[in-house]
Amino acid sequence: MKLYRHLLFFLSLCLLAGCGDMLMSKKEKKMRQMMKCSADPSALSKIFTENIKPELACLGESLKLFVDIVKTDRPGNLSYKELSVYIKKNLDSVDSSLFEPLKGFFEINSLLSGDDPLYIKKENINSLMTMLALINEVMVENRVAEYFTDDSTLDYQEHSKRKAAVFNAFVTMERALRDFFKSNNNEIDLIAFLKKFENMDNSDTLKNSANLLFIKKMFLGGDKKILTARELRRVTMMLGDVSKIAYDIIHLPNVRHSQNEEEEIIESLKENLETLTRNLHIHPHENEPVMTLDDIFAVVGHHFPQFGFLSQYKKSILKAKEIFLNNNSPIFTAKEVKT
Repeated sequence: MKLYRHLLFFLSLCLLAGCGDMLMSKKEKKMRQMMKCSADPSALSKIFTENIKPELACLGESLKLFVDIVKTDRPGNLSYKELSVYIKKNLDSVDSSLFEPLKGFFEINSLLSGDDPLYIKKENINSLMTMLALINEVMVENRVAEYFTDDSTLDYQEHSKRKAAVFNAFVTMERALRDFFKSNNNEIDLIAFLKKFENMDNSDTLKNSANLLFIKKMFLGGDKKILTARELRRVTMMLGDVSKIAYDIIHLPNVRHSQNEEEEIIESLKENLETLTRNLHIHPHENEPVMTLDDIFAVVGHHFPQFGFLSQYKKSILKAKEIFLNNNSPIFTAKEVKT
């Protein structure tokens, strides 16, 4: 979420500020004359917390004007190269470290729309803004950011109510992404993609993301370091399930509950486990390596440091694996994960 807010803010800053008094070329004057809106760029950093539909509409208009006015080697396309040149030439206040995240934005669009990773077709801009506006609407109306970040102790009924709201919001997001998605064969290097954001005050987030890449292989298949458009399409089909499980993992340990509600909580946890199992990728080769015990220790150590001591019992855990799965290797195969 944080990365996406940065990207939206960056795009709006570059394009809307480009209509200001400091830009005096004929193209920029024409852009300024044609603009019919004037949005506050900083508002776009609130896409998950406040209604910013007007700002998104203005951003879309700015992008389309840029395509019409600035010549590129591909007419009718928003060019990353030309946009970057324009920004470097006219917007001295923009931090140069943000150009790599901007390229990441273009790459994600390429997986969704089928565009070249360095271009966005003009006809896709409206659809992109429509998708973002719908995501903004459901996230704000369902108070998703508030519910995920609220660390207060709740009773089980309130927890269930909030989890339902989160689930409904992400199911709607699934539909928005699927409506925008166009079948294509594009792919991105996940490691290189993550490195594009390493200068955005989130080094800990990026390090943890690298540790979680094996989970990508578990649920999406393929190379854990590569994300294809087909795999992203699969992501759009499981966002609702992932959101409610993530909400339970974060908040359920702190929920107050009565003795009568314990059985309901157990059933909920059982449902979560069944949902995770159902969404596991079916690998064509049962013996294909999916993850290692060290991968699991890395995730536990980061998210649940109170259980970090478990890494001291590696031999005992592998002995238990041998008893239950007839294999004491620290590598877990597709068959073992599914089991």
